[in-house]
Amino acid sequence: LLNVIVRAMTAEMVTSEWIQTDATGLPILDGSQKKTKSGHLFVFANPKHVVYHATASKHGAHVAAFLKGFKGILLADGGSEFNEAVRILRLYRAACWAHARRYFFDALLESPTLANEALDLIGRLFDIEREIKDADLETRRRRRDTDTRAALHAIHEWMRRHVHGARPRSAIGRALQYALHQWDALTLCADHPEIPIHNNTCELRLRQGVTGRKNYLFAGSEGGAASAATLYSIVASCKLHGLDPWVYLNDVLSRINETPVNRVIELSPAYVAQAR
Repeated sequence: LLNVIVRAMTAEMVTSEWIQTDATGLPILDGSQKKTKSGHLFVFANPKHVVYHATASKHGAHVAAFLKGFKGILLADGGSEFNEAVRILRLYRAACWAHARRYFFDALLESPTLANEALDLIGRLFDIEREIKDADLETRRRRRDTDTRAALHAIHEWMRRHVHGARPRSAIGRALQYALHQWDALTLCADHPEIPIHNNTCELRLRQGVTGRKNYLFAGSEGGAASAATLYSIVASCKLHGLDPWVYLNDVLSRINETPVNRVIELSPAYVAQAR
């Protein structure tokens, strides 16, 4: 029953301007009941919905199949599965500044001076985002086009000055190379004020699956993994909109059999929250 709602959420999500995504491992029993195979749990989110998708492998073809029909911007890290999906669907990919910043945090012990300089420069990007968090789109466009571009230019100039002097295998060298390699995707936010500059929403929602995995260790089957993804989708979407999942489920499960198929989306947490 709940999967009907999640399918409607997915169908609406792929018509949006942007989607962010992340993934984690989810071991799945291979059928022998003696060992597991490597599965994956993907999470996709936009301002209205959070949808999880369990797959038997990490291949980008799974991501592309799930996002079939999507024509917007995919906000994701530089994982091969996301790059493959971007290529298959011919999407633009925006990169995550939180991922890029984390590399410089990791370099603090080894190269404190350079790492702190980078973190200060990147911090300006996040300061701007906090200032425009609740602003209208036109204000966001103006600030992104001026202040964000200026901050990006300062970061890029600093990285170009220091990349050749850093050992490639050092922590600071890896941080610089990662950011410069992702630069086009990291700067896409300047042209698209509607998208976030980071993937933190998905990372936060992915903790839900990671916490569950610590308790149950693995999915008993591919069907079990799919059921978990459906339940995670409902609960995470409830949390996104400030709904109590238990109250939501009691309400929606009592109404779903009487709801026409073309109105199932109205039972999703986003619409239930809006109706209240």
